[in-house]
Amino acid sequence: MDTNLLILLSTEQARCREVARHYVAMGSIGCFAAAMLDELQRRADQAIISGDEAEIRTCLKLLQAVRQPPQASPSFANFSPARNAPSAKPRLADAIASVGRRMPRLGLSTAA
Repeated sequence: MDTNLLILLSTEQARCREVARHYVAMGSIGCFAAAMLDELQRRADQAIISGDEAEIRTCLKLLQAVRQPPQASPSFANFSPARNAPSAKPRLADAIASVGRRMPRLGLSTAA
């Protein structure tokens, strides 16, 4: 087995452990990502134990695909739907007639 492959895998595992810590620090938002990273870590450990080079390469590619979490967690304290909504966007409520109101005749002649 290629020792460089094992060195690369251990380096990526250490990086992904740090990324998982960042996700855990985000609270409930990062909980799912942290769990997925833990599962990937276990899979990589099992690949090393079994010595399966194809599985090690697969785990290495998966670990290398892991990205850093956003630095600043989103803050919804300043969110205002009226302020953040685009003003020119048509609303569905404007297109549908309200209950009890008759639809206007749109150019239809009433003579039959």
